Parts: sequence; structure tokens; C-alpha cells
Amino acid sequence: MYPRGIKGKKDINILVLAVVYKGIAIPVYWLLLNKQGNSSTRERIALMKRFIREFGKGRIIKLLADREIIGETWFNWLQGEGIDFAIRVKKNMRMTNGLGCFVQARHLFRTLRPGETLVLAGARL
Repeated sequence: MYPRGIKGKKDINILVLAVVYKGIAIPVYWLLLNKQGNSSTRERIALMKRFIREFGKGRIIKLLADREIIGETWFNWLQGEGIDFAIRVKKNMRMTNGLGCFVQARHLFRTLRPGETLVLAGARL
């Protein structure tokens, strides 16, 4: 039961770090974000450091994240820590193709049909 006028009026924004085991994501750490919008690099790093303290960096095979979890400082931190990662990108994000030319991401994946995936070899700018 919600107090009068409260139902549907509160945004719930949670940054979750989960472990994937046999295709199931199991939340292990989370941070309630008392704000609208995306998490900050500081918040992401804090959550990752918590995981590393408890389980060790060697337990991380690859960090998978959605397209909102981006940023140069964040990517540099992950690389500096030696953490392999794969991040979804927005279709209009500009990135380099195999020749080093900048194109929108949608052009790199234009041959895919719904439900198909493609992983690009190597890092892209």
C-alpha cells in the first residue's frame, strides 16, 4: 500500500554488478543512486573496487555493460587495471572501422538481422 500521491512518483535508479554463472546474472553488489540519469565513473569504480577486494581481479573474465556505462576515464581505468571489457554502443556513436576511418556504429553492423550479433576484433576508437 502506497501513501496517497506517492505511487509511481519516485524514480528508482540502481547500479548493479552481477556475476554471470551458467547464463544467469546473479547480483553481488549494487548502489542505489539517489538521482536521475547514469552512474558516474566514480560510482562504477567504487563498485568494481569492492568486488576486487572481495574476490580478486583474477576472477573477472570480462566486464559486460550497457551503452550508458561509457566514458574515457572509465575505459582508461579498466584498461589500467587490466580488466577486459565489452560495452554495447549506440547506433549513432562514431567509431573507427577496420581502416581507421570514423563511421557511425550502425554502418559496421548493417548486414546483421534482428537477433544476430557481431563482435569486432580489437579495440576501436
